[in-house]
Amino acid sequence: MQKSMGTLMDGMVPTMGRMTSVVIEAQLAEAEKPETAERIATFKRNLFDALVRKGFTREQALNLTSTTPLPGGTSGGK
Repeated sequence: MQKSMGTLMDGMVPTMGRMTSVVIEAQLAEAEKPETAERIATFKRNLFDALVRKGFTREQALNLTSTTPLPGGTSGGK
């Protein structure tokens, strides 16, 4: 059983690698669009303004805004 699982996993690795490449390429293509930057800027500005309205200092709001990942983004997508 363990051997057949290992064989199955070995067969999946190339497919998973190709799928990962496709996803990364799609994300990069989207990130290159000027309208994507505009939407990100709008999201971050709205977040900052909402935090200030809720009583956070500007410094706290800036820190939270800069460390909040983008929606649908990865944890590194600041």
